[in-house]
Amino acid sequence: MAALDARTIVVTRDHQFFSKIRQPLADESMISLVINVAAIGEAESKFIANKANVLILDTDLSSVGTRSQLEELAKKFTLSVILTGSSSVSARPFTTATIKDFILKPESSGSLSSFVNNILVKVRPFILRQDSRFSSYPASQATSPADFKDVAVPTSKVVCVASSTGGTEAFEKVLKQMPALCPPILIVQHMPSGFTKLFAERLNNFYPMTIKEARNGDFVRAGQVLIAPADQHMSLVSDGSRLSVKCFVGQKVHAVMPAADILFESAAPILKTNAIGVVLTGMGSDGAKGLLLMHRYGAKTICQDQATSVVYGMPKAAYDLGAADFNLPVGEIGGKIMQLLR
Repeated sequence: MAALDARTIVVTRDHQFFSKIRQPLADESMISLVINVAAIGEAESKFIANKANVLILDTDLSSVGTRSQLEELAKKFTLSVILTGSSSVSARPFTTATIKDFILKPESSGSLSSFVNNILVKVRPFILRQDSRFSSYPASQATSPADFKDVAVPTSKVVCVASSTGGTEAFEKVLKQMPALCPPILIVQHMPSGFTKLFAERLNNFYPMTIKEARNGDFVRAGQVLIAPADQHMSLVSDGSRLSVKCFVGQKVHAVMPAADILFESAAPILKTNAIGVVLTGMGSDGAKGLLLMHRYGAKTICQDQATSVVYGMPKAAYDLGAADFNLPVGEIGGKIMQLLR
């Protein structure tokens, strides 16, 4: 399997703006960026030369092509198309099923880093796993022609994780074995109020995927880890085409909030076989019943073994219920997840 590679071409006439972000994008190990100031109809040779699989089409300043040309290129090169612009109004002539997302350009240079991060988040799900430009990439939900709301990218698996005492170190050992374009990971880690945000920020500085404290309504994405906020439960919800998380204050479960059972029990009937459940080291029994429910719905389930657990409470409770397909040392769990994905 070739190294992960997203080759992106930007079609724009706003060269001044995009020249400011060229280097930050090029520094991203997964991005090979080509700035192209030509119109869509003149871009074909660039796609061939660079084996491009992502087109960022900027709609500002002047017309850069026609909808028919865009659709022809997207079909010919199996492209994912992302629109940018100072207003969604300028993007309307290009609205089509080939469009995956619209990213609003910032008004000031102070917001460039956020804009760059938004591009990276959008591009990562379309990274090719093979060298050929004609290979397929994960399908995505096209944006509705009526608007350009953010959308979640469906994936084959979602990983749900529970951990408590010793779990911060255990979870890092799992993350170390995961690629930047990891499956979506949802984790409930028992921590005091305010510490989950700090935990997420620290991990985000050291690992290639996007790691953040979850907020109510966040979409579930490949290449992203959502950590349940302290003092709030986190559940998985679906509107039929998109997955997102619901963060809310409720009654404590097993004397804790967030509780892993809340996450696991919501995920089980939605994801069924498209889930991997993991219970890491921790005190008590949170996550055991939820993992059993995931198991019964066909998810693959993993428990950390006693030898590598700081406290063999939560994984033992799940294992004793018969909820675990695999009972593994923490150093092998990330590799097993990746094996199950394949």
